[in-house]
Amino acid sequence: MSSELKSYTDLHNTLVAFFDELVDMFPKEGEFVALRIMLKDQIPVTQIVKHFHRALLPEKESIKNREKSFFDKNILFIHVGDSQAHKFRRLFLNLDKEDQQAIWKWLDAFVALTEKCVV
Repeated sequence: MSSELKSYTDLHNTLVAFFDELVDMFPKEGEFVALRIMLKDQIPVTQIVKHFHRALLPEKESIKNREKSFFDKNILFIHVGDSQAHKFRRLFLNLDKEDQQAIWKWLDAFVALTEKCVV
């Protein structure tokens, strides 16, 4: 497998794993299940990479600095709309510090993996 293909695959698998964790954390939030299915089976990874290069990488510093205003932007939920982004922000703010830190670590991983992907 080429390193470029591996980078795309790693990002895709990590994103799906993130949504698996969200489903576990928030079992009553059915939208996370739907989004996970969309990400795994319906949205091409190339589209995700392009979106992350355009929308996530410019937010690298706000992620690094753990700025909660990052969640005001609809970056992770672009395919399901702003209402899902607002819902996730509300859920995130209600998490304890340890769970919030886990979400930030996922975002750190998305940034690192996206930087490895060539568009």
